[in-house]
Amino acid sequence: MLVNADFPRSKKHELSKDQQSRNDQLADKYDKEGIFPLTVLLTPDGKVLKEWKGFPPVSADEFTSEVNAVVDANK
Repeated sequence: MLVNADFPRSKKHELSKDQQSRNDQLADKYDKEGIFPLTVLLTPDGKVLKEWKGFPPVSADEFTSEVNAVVDANK
């Protein structure tokens, strides 16, 4: 499952209060430093397997391979 917690700055892209609350809860749990962007790979029970701070300096294919390698290593 993929979750994208967005934090738009523009009023025209403002989230519903319910969605903003859910995103804030995720940020409080997984991004206490307020890093943006932050990508976090989790187990189904919420354990952090790996995080990437900022934009990964690799191609999309390389990033996908890296994600798959982390998943495979934690099976």
